Amino acid sequence: MGFFSNVWNLLVRKKTLLYLRKHVLADRSVVLSHPEKIKLAFGVKINSYTVLKPGEGWIKVGKNVVIGEHCVFYGNNGIEIEERCIIAPQASIMAGGHKLVKNGKLYFEHPKKDRGISLGKNVWIGANATVLSGVTIGDNSVVAAGSVVTKDVPVNTVVAGCPAKEIEKQH
Repeated sequence: MGFFSNVWNLLVRKKTLLYLRKHVLADRSVVLSHPEKIKLAFGVKINSYTVLKPGEGWIKVGKNVVIGEHCVFYGNNGIEIEERCIIAPQASIMAGGHKLVKNGKLYFEHPKKDRGISLGKNVWIGANATVLSGVTIGDNSVVAAGSVVTKDVPVNTVVAGCPAKEIEKQH
């Protein structure tokens, strides 16, 4: 009875959803739009008010990934996050966009197709950073807080700024 009462306390007092089969923790305020297109591996933790919306694509999150509060993931072109990544609060992973059109046409009627977003193992995305479609971030890399990543980031690299530029190579 001890195990089940501990689980109940976690669910009720902490307002947390617990997926026992996958050992995934997600706050009750998390939005998982089209959950059939979202794959969450063992040990994933998703904090409050985060939105995962695959749209026309998919979102795949690897083992032991931690996603902070108020993050937004749009996966129209696909998002893959490998294991042991940390995504700080208010980060945006935006695997989609729209073509620029003329003559008063609506932008949302013209989606832009890209290769999506891929985060390698042990990547850290800082608070309020944005990663745009078509970007691959290599293993053990760091995106500084507030950065906007528009191009690929090599392995073991720290990037910062808008647009993000390499500021340090890690060993």
